[in-house]
Amino acid sequence: MQGAEIFPYLVEHSADAILMTDANLQISYANYAFNQLVSRSVLGESLRSLWWDEDSALYAHIIESAQIGSLFSTARVSGFLRIVDQFPHIRIVGRLAADWDRARGQQAAEKLLRANPPGTLDVIWAASGEMALGALAAVEAEQRQDEVKIVSNDVTPESVRLMREGRLLAETHHGFADWGWYGAEYSVKLALGQPVPPALDIRPRTMIQANTACFYPHPHLRAIDWQAIAQQQPLPDRCLTIGWIKSAATGVYDTATQYFEKAAAAARKHGLRVQVVTRLPANATDFSGMAAIIEDYIARQVDVIVLSTVKVAVIRQALRKAKAAGIPVIIVNQLEPIEGADVACYIGFDNTVAGILSGYAVVNYLGGPGVLGCHPTVAVDPATPLDLAWWEACYRGAAALQWNVAGRVAIIEGISGSWQGEHRLTQANGDSIYVETQPFRFTTNGVNFSGWPPRSVMQPSARQPNKRSKRTRTILKN
Repeated sequence: MQGAEIFPYLVEHSADAILMTDANLQISYANYAFNQLVSRSVLGESLRSLWWDEDSALYAHIIESAQIGSLFSTARVSGFLRIVDQFPHIRIVGRLAADWDRARGQQAAEKLLRANPPGTLDVIWAASGEMALGALAAVEAEQRQDEVKIVSNDVTPESVRLMREGRLLAETHHGFADWGWYGAEYSVKLALGQPVPPALDIRPRTMIQANTACFYPHPHLRAIDWQAIAQQQPLPDRCLTIGWIKSAATGVYDTATQYFEKAAAAARKHGLRVQVVTRLPANATDFSGMAAIIEDYIARQVDVIVLSTVKVAVIRQALRKAKAAGIPVIIVNQLEPIEGADVACYIGFDNTVAGILSGYAVVNYLGGPGVLGCHPTVAVDPATPLDLAWWEACYRGAAALQWNVAGRVAIIEGISGSWQGEHRLTQANGDSIYVETQPFRFTTNGVNFSGWPPRSVMQPSARQPNKRSKRTRTILKN
């Protein structure tokens, strides 16, 4: 299928279309309208196949690398489908994006409920807690909570309360208290010149109604030996400042902030003067705002910067400035190293594994072995961590149960209806052109266009090029 055929459909049916590619621009993911229309045809094909013939002049440039889309959402959905797709009688009846936002999660769920009337939907899986809470509001407003169960990712004090009330079915734990607790420990160690591991893996686990006490209000956290940290060398005669950047004003980041403050208070009891300064950008995708906060922290000479962002790559320049100023950076919310970002430590979890655990929970509820729904075939102590190893052991040899697992599932994913890309194009003479791609919304003849227009025009970026290469911005238009 050619872009000329696809584009009118997207304009008419979707403002939330997105393509995801691998490093060779082979299409590896497509959501919403693309799922409905072309994913079976174009997955694995080159992105170039969707461009118009008149753009063929661009093909003379060899596309060496590209990064498009959101790592977190793609990994979670990939893990979820890796499990659910093994059961042929589970049908994915809808799939919408909600940009990690509660209000948009509610709107997406309302659309899914309208498209799947009573008796035709069993589970909504939302890739984040905020979107799940919006979905829950939509389900309860339609009084379909007995029919449509909510499975999610995150685990916050709010979702724990709702789980105890029986209003959520299952949720994959991502360890937000751990971000703040261990983030403070590692920040102080870095500020004092002490070693920290390059990564701390917060093992995802499944929360159900029976084990909520394991998460909040008293999450299971390793005690920090602040006395030993304080005694390793003479302490500076000043306050150590941790510059914490929240990605959004949600329960996720509020929980992390709370445990940053708790850990700092514990450190002060042992003679370590520690303070936490907290800032946040306008929203989770305000990358220029996040870069500005980093630069402000550099100017204020904080000791360590800790941040969470859905895309590290787009703030790499600000991270380089922090390194040049001698300020170490900790990234929370992921384990996957970001190329070109010199980070002292990652505190997070494997997003694919998190999606896998959610997939197992849904399969369990719809008839597979486990601890949920009408088929509780495994009895466990509430303190048993329902982690990847537990679920895999539960499903060894479960192939014979596939025909007993059936249901209809809708997905609310976090990825937005937009994408960003960074491409390095090698010209015939060997020179490199660096291309940054950013879509934008505009109106032509009264028609609003957004998402994926298949034609592109390259123009110089506002940034000043260096002598060896120049940056360009790919402007997309109809």
